[in-house]
Amino acid sequence: MRRLQHGVKATVISFDNVREILIPPGIDKISNIIREQYSALNRWHEKAMARKEELATAGRRVSRGKELKEAAEADAEYRRRIEQARRRLRHLVREVERYVSGETESIRAYVG
Repeated sequence: MRRLQHGVKATVISFDNVREILIPPGIDKISNIIREQYSALNRWHEKAMARKEELATAGRRVSRGKELKEAAEADAEYRRRIEQARRRLRHLVREVERYVSGETESIRAYVG
């Protein structure tokens, strides 16, 4: 595989080349943790977008675009939901970066 990477081997990949690929142990477990944490942050984002939609369709019609963005940013419930999603995303990115760089062998759960 190294010879292929460095351009001194043919670009045809054989079964022997595939067998040389190393997959880190525990990758399925890490993938599941990432998927679970992403799903949780996505639920918060969906809640925020649902609140934004409520603002758009509530009593006084808020037009789409800048006016809706301003109304959402002024709404405490929207801000709470979107900030929760952002914190979870920042945590997940930080944890994946730590894992990929080899700084850690696991991904910590979000506590917030």
